[in-house]
Amino acid sequence: MGLESAATFLARIEEGITQVARLVPVSCVAIAVAHAGSIKGIRAVLTEKEVDTRKQILCESTPQNQEVVQFQYGRR
Repeated sequence: MGLESAATFLARIEEGITQVARLVPVSCVAIAVAHAGSIKGIRAVLTEKEVDTRKQILCESTPQNQEVVQFQYGRR
């Protein structure tokens, strides 16, 4: 098994967020407990629509694995 591409990684995260949107009908604050790279992916998907900008976010410095990150979430 090889590494997945950035585009595939972001698409997988976006699909997960879409599944959550079906369950959560209102705006909420989500608290993510995830690997630091996944946190960046979630941030990219929730804040940007452009794929190139999302990939730039993946290249930014990585938060600590134990860092607690909150995301404002609402239907898109």
